[in-house]
Amino acid sequence: MRRLAVGAAALVFGMVSAGCGGGADKQAEPALGPMPVLRAEKDIKLPLDAYRETLAQRGNTWLAVQTLGRDCMRGLGFDWQILPLAQQQDDDTANSRRYGIFIEAEVRQWGYRIPPPIKPPEPKPPSNPVTPAQMEAWSGKAQNAPIGQAAAGGGCSGQAIAKLAKGTSGAGRDLVEQLVHQASDLAEEDSRVVKAFAAWSSCMKGRGFSYKSPWDANDAFPSAGDAVPQQELVTAAADLECRQSVNLVNLWFAVESAYEQRFIEQNAQALQAYKNHLETVQHEALTVLAGR
Repeated sequence: MRRLAVGAAALVFGMVSAGCGGGADKQAEPALGPMPVLRAEKDIKLPLDAYRETLAQRGNTWLAVQTLGRDCMRGLGFDWQILPLAQQQDDDTANSRRYGIFIEAEVRQWGYRIPPPIKPPEPKPPSNPVTPAQMEAWSGKAQNAPIGQAAAGGGCSGQAIAKLAKGTSGAGRDLVEQLVHQASDLAEEDSRVVKAFAAWSSCMKGRGFSYKSPWDANDAFPSAGDAVPQQELVTAAADLECRQSVNLVNLWFAVESAYEQRFIEQNAQALQAYKNHLETVQHEALTVLAGR
């Protein structure tokens, strides 16, 4: 299932849109380095992943915000319980199925479906439900004192986040996500990937299947149900064989990585500022947690 493309918002950043228009403004397709070999989901590590929070970092930030925010809430007369962090995707599977199927053992059993994850126990909810008044103080939406005293700084949560950021800006997160999506779109439009798609389609036709792109095959079957239909298993097996015969996934990954690397070079200052922000937040978060 293909991800949605980034819309006009991406054009706000001049360096992002460079090379995406037509005519003389269009940049040449980026050169590729040595061809990678992907063997597992954890191998799909793209250049822009370095500008995203890891699972551990998200957990540290969440707990530090909750800890600082609890002190703020108590100062406003509320008994605030630290809220559990919802389950997050593991770093090793963050890019799972980015290029569709490619792991043979999964395909034989699950076809195009994503195998059910082994879930850790769900975190226990707070023993006392959060009241509307507490949420107003936490989020900063209230307008009247004494809760409004917290509202001026974005509520207790906003104040906590500001303390961790220490004047750095997290605005670069949107830029990172826009670049990630745009690199994905450009990779699928790249002549080398388009050629590989055509070779894959020809291979599938030779096995009795008529699909223009791997996404067409992927989306031809329901994503849920009690049992995987035999036709899906047969199709997915042929799909995987054709992917391997034209080295589709490795090439696709290499091309997308090249576009991401180009974007990193073109947006170096903004991305470095955001990376500095993430590092500052982590340092402050760990300091807060060390003093708990």
